[in-house]
Amino acid sequence: FILILLQSAVIAGCDNDDKNSTMNSSLANLGDFYYSDGTWSSNLNSHKEVIGIVFGISKEKGGEVLPGLTKGQHGRVVALKNINVDGNEWLYWGEYGGNKEVPKLTKHATMDGANYYYFINTDNPSNWQTGAISDWNGAENTLMILKYRGERAASFCHLYGNNDWAVGKPGEWYLPACGEAALIYARREMTMNKFKECNGQWFGSYLWTSTAFDWKTNEGKHDITENLSGSSWTVYFTYGMIAWPTRDCPKPVRPVMAF
Repeated sequence: FILILLQSAVIAGCDNDDKNSTMNSSLANLGDFYYSDGTWSSNLNSHKEVIGIVFGISKEKGGEVLPGLTKGQHGRVVALKNINVDGNEWLYWGEYGGNKEVPKLTKHATMDGANYYYFINTDNPSNWQTGAISDWNGAENTLMILKYRGERAASFCHLYGNNDWAVGKPGEWYLPACGEAALIYARREMTMNKFKECNGQWFGSYLWTSTAFDWKTNEGKHDITENLSGSSWTVYFTYGMIAWPTRDCPKPVRPVMAF
């Protein structure tokens, strides 16, 4: 009878271990591999499908990314590759080069509260408190874009995971906000080191963001007119800058998701 009880206890213990092994008992660290089952690890698990790399940590899912945090239960994941449609990675922000405003979309008149375009200060991202670089709401921006216009870059990100060229769950990915894309640039070396282990891809020269340019506030300055009413902020990976090209200029698109 005692032997049976001991055997039952051992079996029950094994069942609990197996059950808990699918859950994250530890906090996610910057640079962790993120898997399709919603788990993560610092060392690559070849038995799981990697869908991205953790590049930011937040206190709650979808909350503001806190650059000072290096580990936590929630954060942001950047996809392994740019979106590729029929062999093309240079995609329009708007539908067929459309350059119209999206109602209620987050807009910023400056990159950092002072400059229309400038180099990203990667030394202390915690100082990104104003301007386009302070926007971390890529998921909300994407849903707003889809609600009013359904533009190409946002739509491709939203559908990421529902195509032959993508992995992950559709609907969870989105077009990153300016702050999120800037943080990806700031932590590009960390991310690229991880990409080497899981067939990830370099970001390219630019990345579109879901943060709009507030042309109205800047009208008349630096030849800014209504022709720029459909502009969005872009992160230039070649130079480490943020600027606001019009949406009818094709640029690479890299999806992001929150966990």
